[in-house]
Amino acid sequence: MTRALSFVLPYDATNAAAAARFARELSRSAEVVLAGEGPLELTPGPGLHVVAAPGGKGAAIRAALGRVTGAVTVLQDPDTAWSPDVYDALVKPIQADTADAVFGRRSFPGLTRGLAPELLADRALGHFTRFVTDVALTDPLTGLRAFRTEALRSVTLTSDDDAVDAELVVKLAAQLFRLTEVPLPPTPVVPR
Repeated sequence: MTRALSFVLPYDATNAAAAARFARELSRSAEVVLAGEGPLELTPGPGLHVVAAPGGKGAAIRAALGRVTGAVTVLQDPDTAWSPDVYDALVKPIQADTADAVFGRRSFPGLTRGLAPELLADRALGHFTRFVTDVALTDPLTGLRAFRTEALRSVTLTSDDDAVDAELVVKLAAQLFRLTEVPLPPTPVVPR
């Protein structure tokens, strides 16, 4: 990872501690912008920015984009970390100029049985998003996405909450940006 890569971690009171731990780790090799609301035990420093953004995930992403300096921005839910090779695979299509946005495709072992309600909701909303956009993404609402920063800034985001995930896909597709996905390993790294 390089400083040409920026991470945006939207957080709230429920995941602030994990976000802070994760941000410290990521900021060793890339720019990190933490944005959200809630108690956060983290001292900002070079390459590590904290932005107060009350209102939810969408509001946090909008607030963070003003601080991003990298050519590629990774939007990451702070409760799940990945190994560096996953991030390398995620940004590779952008670096190869074959995509403007890349979505990490989660695998769901035992997909037909025993899914948590939030995973079922993700699948249903994902199906609807694919139907509306006609974009061939298996998992458009994943918590790990990379964007060419200029493409991400070109969309006007209005959702303040988690609906921003679907809004990003719909608005990028409407502007004819190139969207693709890469598989994620089945087991993420748990933030320390």
